[in-house]
Amino acid sequence: MPNHYRCVLVLLLFVIGLAASTGHAQIAATPPKEAMPPKEKSAGDLTEMGIEALMNVRVSTANRSLEFLEKTGSSVTVITEGQIRRMGARNLIDILAAVPGLGLTRNFVGQHEIEVRGVKTLFSEKVLVLLDGHSLNNQLQNGGFEWGWGKLAADNVKRVEVVRGPGSALYGANAFLAVINVITRDAADIDGTRVTFGGGSFSTLQTNVQFGQKIGKTNLAFNYSVLDSNGDRGSMGADVVGAAGQTRDDTFINDLDLKADHGNLSFRSRYARRASGPFVGAANALNDESVQRYKDWFAEVKYRHAVNEKLRIEPRLFHDSSRYKNSWELFTEGAFGGAFPDGLLLQSHQRLTKSGAEVVGYYDARANNKVVFGATAEQQRSGGIFDGRNFDAATFAPLAGGFQNVTGIPAQVFADPHNATALAVFAEDIWDVRKDFRLILGGRFDRYSNIGSSFNPRASATWEIKEGYNLRFLYGTAFRAPTFAELYNKNNPVLLGNPALQPEEIDTLELGVSGQVSKRLSGKLTGFNSKIKNLIAAGVPQVNAGGAKVTGIEGELNYAFGSRITASLNQTYQNAQDRTANRRMADTPQHRTNLAVTAALPKDWTLFTHYQFKGITTRTATDARPNVPSYGLLNLALSSGDKFLGRKGMQFTLGIQNLLDKSYSDPSPQSGFGVFNSDYPRSGRALHAQISYKF
Repeated sequence: MPNHYRCVLVLLLFVIGLAASTGHAQIAATPPKEAMPPKEKSAGDLTEMGIEALMNVRVSTANRSLEFLEKTGSSVTVITEGQIRRMGARNLIDILAAVPGLGLTRNFVGQHEIEVRGVKTLFSEKVLVLLDGHSLNNQLQNGGFEWGWGKLAADNVKRVEVVRGPGSALYGANAFLAVINVITRDAADIDGTRVTFGGGSFSTLQTNVQFGQKIGKTNLAFNYSVLDSNGDRGSMGADVVGAAGQTRDDTFINDLDLKADHGNLSFRSRYARRASGPFVGAANALNDESVQRYKDWFAEVKYRHAVNEKLRIEPRLFHDSSRYKNSWELFTEGAFGGAFPDGLLLQSHQRLTKSGAEVVGYYDARANNKVVFGATAEQQRSGGIFDGRNFDAATFAPLAGGFQNVTGIPAQVFADPHNATALAVFAEDIWDVRKDFRLILGGRFDRYSNIGSSFNPRASATWEIKEGYNLRFLYGTAFRAPTFAELYNKNNPVLLGNPALQPEEIDTLELGVSGQVSKRLSGKLTGFNSKIKNLIAAGVPQVNAGGAKVTGIEGELNYAFGSRITASLNQTYQNAQDRTANRRMADTPQHRTNLAVTAALPKDWTLFTHYQFKGITTRTATDARPNVPSYGLLNLALSSGDKFLGRKGMQFTLGIQNLLDKSYSDPSPQSGFGVFNSDYPRSGRALHAQISYKF
């Protein structure tokens, strides 16, 4: 029996045991609302990693309100500040690597694709990513967060909450498959100045400076991060035209984060600038001249006001800006029989903005009943368009005179400026019908000026069938609004926009059981079934032509070997079916496994070990290449406590990715030039070390 099937069998037997043990149980009361999760403990006591504290952890993302994790009615994973440091995470992608139901791959220009429960798209636009509750999906051209905010540094992250399943009932568009909320440190968490220096493989250097202090009546938190890396040079046997060569993954990022709180008024802003190589390239052709440039920032002001003892409101104003200036060498010098001696060249610039206002209210109707409600209005704009090229957009023939600005030529430019307005109202009722039974009902109505409206309900029930054991049911829907590119792109022989596109839609059912079997062992099992319709299919033009059905199981176990060694195991089985082609969806596996073991060593050191398994990945129906083989990776991290080299406040971490130097790849699309192009090579063994000191 394969190892991943053994994992599933163990989890199933565990649940059967839970069911058998609950027959004559007494009902336990819900923990008091004022209870808070225990504080982070030293490396010598690791029990906060998921045993006793699991039943007391409170999260804010699932219900837009602080609730006990087991009472949210959702599938939630929390990664704490201590876990982030112990795993040696460098960025958000590293933090998400072991979350059940999630997979991470790279596309042709090196951006990460976040797969959730067997569904993966190029821009990860079906996953909503928040930074302290503020949406980072501000790249309206493609809808994702990764292109502007990718490789978000981990140094300033306090915790990450991952809510799998539909979230549009509270968050609207893009909360289709999951909501990921990255919560950063505030002034009290930093309480001084901390400087971090790191470096490692591929000539990588990373610096981070933090400052947090209460100045008068104002709490001020500041974080500045710089990353400079040559990146891995992976070898490809053949690109889209059959040429062999190396990928180019150089990256430079700097970002600035500012938080200020004065009484009930708070200000939040973040700026990020990134330049990177092509990885492979926009046309899947290896090249050495392409450069991607992104500049993103946002600012918001929020005010917290208690109207009376039962009603609180939080209005906020926000503005987001996303700008890119990309230079692409689509095909190298001499392309197409020498017709392009300088290569096939393209430059594209665009600016996208979102401005709006939102108010969220909290009404405590009774001691056992709370209502969360709100409304939002948002103006979306695209402009600042520049299009330069040396080829005709319709025929690919060389332009007379070579490279030129075609922005003012309607038959050549890739897009025009566009505006859209989005309005929404939402409400959710959280009702403890009994001490052991919670019911949550809610819904949201969104109206877009360019695509119409969408209503998305959500309902969940959580029953504490025995002290420490919960049974959970959830039904919800979600939508994903078409992007500006999908609606309006023009003069492209492969992808044309279609203003008649409708939102993509998903219906999801979940049934889960969780329990604290003993002081050492806890576990969770979740079954899910999702039906997707109106999937947008690439074409000339793009159309709502796709559908999918995904069924699966997520199993999780946490075990403490005393207070010094903990282990966590999660296993995901997902069967994603393309209902249009009547076959398994391409580019996603059926099985994923994560096994993590954390051991407290003498003198407050910690060793973290993570084994990651990904099953066989299938191809599209017309792709004759063999399926992408399965692989397993082993990662290690060694971290000190809060005293390194005899100095209190100094910390050291050494991380080793892919310890066994496993050769593996992510799937590439099928070539359109009649060659069997290679998959995208992933990095071999990589080391990263960092040292930080708090003044």
